[in-house]
Amino acid sequence: MELPESITAYVKNRLTFKQGQSVFEEGSQARHIFIIIQGKVRIRKHTPKGMVTLAVLEQGHVLGETSFFDKAAQLRAAAAIAETDVVLGVLDRDKLEQELSLIPPIQQEILAGLARRIRLTTATAALLAGG
Repeated sequence: MELPESITAYVKNRLTFKQGQSVFEEGSQARHIFIIIQGKVRIRKHTPKGMVTLAVLEQGHVLGETSFFDKAAQLRAAAAIAETDVVLGVLDRDKLEQELSLIPPIQQEILAGLARRIRLTTATAALLAGG
Protein backbone atom coordinates (compact mmCIF):
# COMPACT_ATOMS: atom_id res chain seq x y z
CA MET A 1 0.00 0.00 0.00
CA GLU A 2 1.40 3.39 -1.00
CA LEU A 3 1.39 6.41 1.29
CA PRO A 4 -0.73 9.34 0.06
CA GLU A 5 0.92 12.15 -1.90
CA SER A 6 0.00 14.58 0.89
CA ILE A 7 2.56 12.72 3.04
CA THR A 8 5.16 11.69 0.46
CA ALA A 9 5.45 15.35 -0.63
CA TYR A 10 7.40 15.86 2.61
CA VAL A 11 9.85 13.01 1.99
CA LYS A 12 13.27 14.49 1.28
CA ASN A 13 15.03 11.16 0.69
CA ARG A 14 14.68 7.47 1.51
CA LEU A 15 16.87 5.24 3.66
CA THR A 16 16.85 1.46 3.85
CA PHE A 17 17.73 -0.68 6.85
CA LYS A 18 18.11 -4.44 7.10
CA GLN A 19 16.29 -6.41 9.78
CA GLY A 20 18.04 -5.89 13.13
CA GLN A 21 19.92 -2.79 12.00
CA SER A 22 19.85 0.30 14.22
CA VAL A 23 17.94 3.28 12.83
CA PHE A 24 19.04 5.46 15.75
CA GLU A 25 20.29 4.96 19.30
CA GLU A 26 18.76 6.20 22.52
CA GLY A 27 20.61 9.38 23.51
CA SER A 28 21.81 10.14 19.97
CA GLN A 29 21.32 13.56 18.36
CA ALA A 30 17.78 14.04 17.05
CA ARG A 31 18.43 15.35 13.56
CA HIS A 32 15.75 13.67 11.44
CA ILE A 33 12.07 12.84 11.49
CA PHE A 34 11.15 9.64 9.67
CA ILE A 35 8.03 8.07 8.23
CA ILE A 36 7.86 4.33 7.67
CA ILE A 37 7.28 3.67 3.98
CA GLN A 38 7.71 -0.09 4.22
CA GLY A 39 8.40 -2.56 7.01
CA LYS A 40 8.35 -2.36 10.81
CA VAL A 41 10.49 -0.55 13.40
CA ARG A 42 10.81 -1.54 17.07
CA ILE A 43 11.14 1.28 19.61
CA ARG A 44 13.21 0.28 22.66
CA LYS A 45 14.38 2.02 25.80
CA HIS A 46 16.99 1.30 28.47
CA THR A 47 15.70 0.64 31.99
CA PRO A 48 17.52 -0.31 35.18
CA LYS A 49 16.63 -3.95 34.37
CA GLY A 50 17.60 -3.87 30.69
CA MET A 51 15.98 -2.97 27.38
CA VAL A 52 12.18 -2.89 27.00
CA THR A 53 10.11 -2.61 23.86
CA LEU A 54 7.77 0.38 23.89
CA ALA A 55 6.18 -0.11 20.47
CA VAL A 56 6.45 -1.74 17.08
CA LEU A 57 5.60 0.81 14.40
CA GLU A 58 4.44 0.04 10.87
CA GLN A 59 3.92 1.77 7.52
CA GLY A 60 2.66 5.32 7.86
CA HIS A 61 3.90 5.79 11.42
CA VAL A 62 6.25 8.68 12.16
CA LEU A 63 9.27 8.41 14.45
CA GLY A 64 11.56 11.09 15.81
CA GLU A 65 8.78 13.67 15.98
CA THR A 66 8.92 14.55 19.68
CA SER A 67 12.24 16.37 19.32
CA PHE A 68 10.77 18.36 16.42
CA PHE A 69 7.98 19.78 18.57
CA ASP A 70 9.95 19.95 21.83
CA LYS A 71 12.94 22.10 20.82
CA ALA A 72 14.58 21.58 24.23
CA ALA A 73 14.90 17.85 23.53
CA GLN A 74 17.98 17.42 21.37
CA LEU A 75 18.59 13.75 22.15
CA ARG A 76 16.59 10.66 21.24
CA ALA A 77 14.43 9.34 24.11
CA ALA A 78 14.54 5.75 22.80
CA ALA A 79 16.26 3.56 20.24
CA ALA A 80 14.75 2.46 16.92
CA ILE A 81 15.67 -0.90 15.39
CA ALA A 82 14.50 -2.36 12.08
CA GLU A 83 12.12 -5.18 13.02
CA THR A 84 12.00 -6.21 9.35
CA ASP A 85 13.75 -4.84 6.30
CA VAL A 86 12.61 -1.21 6.34
CA VAL A 87 12.35 1.74 4.00
CA LEU A 88 12.11 5.07 5.81
CA GLY A 89 11.35 8.47 4.36
CA VAL A 90 13.38 11.32 5.84
CA LEU A 91 10.94 14.18 6.23
CA ASP A 92 11.94 17.66 5.07
CA ARG A 93 12.52 19.38 8.41
CA ASP A 94 12.86 22.85 6.86
CA LYS A 95 9.50 22.52 5.11
CA LEU A 96 7.86 21.26 8.31
CA GLU A 97 9.38 24.09 10.38
CA GLN A 98 8.24 26.66 7.83
CA GLU A 99 4.66 25.36 8.05
CA LEU A 100 4.82 25.10 11.85
CA SER A 101 5.83 28.76 12.03
CA LEU A 102 2.54 29.69 10.32
CA ILE A 103 0.36 28.41 13.15
CA PRO A 104 -0.40 30.65 16.14
CA PRO A 105 2.14 30.59 19.01
CA ILE A 106 -0.39 29.13 21.47
CA GLN A 107 -0.89 26.12 19.19
CA GLN A 108 2.88 25.75 18.85
CA GLU A 109 3.17 25.73 22.66
CA ILE A 110 0.38 23.12 22.92
CA LEU A 111 2.26 20.87 20.48
CA ALA A 112 5.53 21.37 22.41
CA GLY A 113 3.72 20.53 25.66
CA LEU A 114 2.27 17.37 24.13
CA ALA A 115 5.73 16.34 22.94
CA ARG A 116 7.17 16.88 26.44
CA ARG A 117 4.32 14.82 27.90
CA ILE A 118 4.96 12.01 25.40
CA ARG A 119 8.65 12.01 26.37
CA LEU A 120 7.72 11.83 30.07
CA THR A 121 5.16 9.07 29.44
CA THR A 122 7.76 7.11 27.46
CA ALA A 123 10.22 7.32 30.36
CA THR A 124 7.53 6.32 32.87
CA ALA A 125 6.36 3.39 30.74
CA ALA A 126 9.93 2.15 30.40
CA LEU A 127 10.45 2.28 34.18
CA LEU A 128 7.21 0.41 34.81
CA ALA A 129 7.96 -2.19 32.15
CA GLY A 130 11.49 -2.66 33.48
CA GLY A 131 10.05 -3.39 36.89
